Amino acid sequence: MRFGATERVTFAFRGRHAGGTIKTVSIGTYPETSLKSAREEASKIRAAFQRGEAPELVTNALRAKHRRKDITLDEVVEEYAARTAPLRKIWQPPPKGRSDARRRIDNVFGKLLCKPVTKLRFEDYVVAMRTHVPRQSHTKDKASGQVSRARAYLSPVLDWASGRKPFHKIGAGRTERLDLPDLHDTHDPAADDPTITKVRTVLLDERELSAEQHAGNRCRSRGPRSSC
Repeated sequence: MRFGATERVTFAFRGRHAGGTIKTVSIGTYPETSLKSAREEASKIRAAFQRGEAPELVTNALRAKHRRKDITLDEVVEEYAARTAPLRKIWQPPPKGRSDARRRIDNVFGKLLCKPVTKLRFEDYVVAMRTHVPRQSHTKDKASGQVSRARAYLSPVLDWASGRKPFHKIGAGRTERLDLPDLHDTHDPAADDPTITKVRTVLLDERELSAEQHAGNRCRSRGPRSSC
């Protein structure tokens, strides 16, 4: 495990090849590669070295795996969850079970999770939202409310994987960017549901949150008579 100057964590295996030389093979970066996956890959590389396989072949195999196009929506959500859980409570799972964000995504988009994420189109997400049937035992929210929340939690996942704003800067999004639909371009069913009277949650990205905090600090510095 390496900690770079940009605070990114990189996994790598360093070991002695059957030929006697010491080689280092890069495995991946966190959170795209979890600690568990890194350990599993390290074990495979160690076994390959012991069999005398060329280090270049091992490295090429790993690169091909990271570039694979059949990565599922479930895997992308897990990558994002691993990155976000330490920062946002909604993504932090309890001792047993799934996080609230993950439960809501699974509830609405469960049928899409096992499919290759790069093959999913706008229509797939829209159909999942339109055909969703609320589970009364799961939550008291109506179908439109459940869909709206699931859409709100899945949107930044796809933005992060695609490298869209606010994840457009190098290092902010997924290392291997994917071409995925933007759920902001889909209809939010709670927007025109007159029965939903509660204040809906607004998810701010890092840039918007920073701006809100800056504005709040500026208002407080002006004193109690401020009109902010």
